[in-house]
Amino acid sequence: LTASLVSFSQLQGNEAEFDKTCVFCREKREEFTEAGLELHYLSHCPMLRQCSYCNQVVEIAQWNSHRLTDCESRSQFRECQRCREAILTQDFDQHIQALLCSVSDQSISSRCPLCHSDIPSGDESWRFHLMNTCSKNSRRGNGSNADIQATQPITTGGSEGEGGG
Repeated sequence: LTASLVSFSQLQGNEAEFDKTCVFCREKREEFTEAGLELHYLSHCPMLRQCSYCNQVVEIAQWNSHRLTDCESRSQFRECQRCREAILTQDFDQHIQALLCSVSDQSISSRCPLCHSDIPSGDESWRFHLMNTCSKNSRRGNGSNADIQATQPITTGGSEGEGGG
């Protein structure tokens, strides 16, 4: 793969110690060798997405930040000061004028770039949301993640307005 968030060698020094578990969604499978995990990251992990602008595999929780600061095409995005989402520059004026997004308080939560709900801070909240409750996550329930049910609060709500994803 040309764009991998975490390579197999970065996770473990040697395969004998590797426990065949995705570090993002915590799914464990026998086929999670180096190639199996790379395929999982690229196509199946409910916590990750490939950026269509630079092809880098990115955590969904970091999607807005990626598009605004790390993406090779970051100049094509602007941050909405109301919802704090990365909006395509060409759509920015329309996004602002429509007033369909809701105010985001990043001191207590983050905004899901898929469904625009506010997610309480923390990895477990994101994992629960993306694997169980995010209506816009097409990878939700695509694996054997049934045994990974977090006990985090459900999202605090958001708008279905125009977003950056």
